[in-house]
Amino acid sequence: MLAVNAGLFYSYYGFFSIGLYALHWSQRKYKPSYVPTTARMFHNIWYASLAAVQLTAWEVLYLHLWASGKLPSYASDVEWLATPRGAAAFVGWTLALPVLHDVHFYFIHRFIHVRPLYQFVHSLHHRNVDIEPFCGLAMHPIEHLFFFSLLGLGSVCAQAVNQSYTPPSTEDSPTRLHTASC
Repeated sequence: MLAVNAGLFYSYYGFFSIGLYALHWSQRKYKPSYVPTTARMFHNIWYASLAAVQLTAWEVLYLHLWASGKLPSYASDVEWLATPRGAAAFVGWTLALPVLHDVHFYFIHRFIHVRPLYQFVHSLHHRNVDIEPFCGLAMHPIEHLFFFSLLGLGSVCAQAVNQSYTPPSTEDSPTRLHTASC
């Protein structure tokens, strides 16, 4: 499972990093002439890679809990849409999860800006002087823990098969935010 997640991670982030900046499909957003050092790129890739490792651990945990019956199982699309109540719940959760995601991210981000957490955890993310795809997840593992804690909400509370809150899409959302110039 780690090999699959890491392969998807490096393919996705590598595509944007190489395409946008090595092949110049786009200019750098804030400092067009800036080129990160090799050490900075390896730093970002290393810390971002830790996200793939932690995401895999979360994925294994949730799969184990579902397989052992400790979490409710997913309902298929047919089951969700077979009754008006199921369809209303599906639509409701689909509309509610983006709002819950934004509220979760806002409060987690405010929390990690408290001085001790910022100094020892979040400052690692802010060491980048210009954004690029890998810096979106170049975070301390504690910050990854906070960031990926939303998977529990999307997986347990909603039960809706919603692609916006599955592990691969949760992993790539920082890239979408940190390559906004493309």
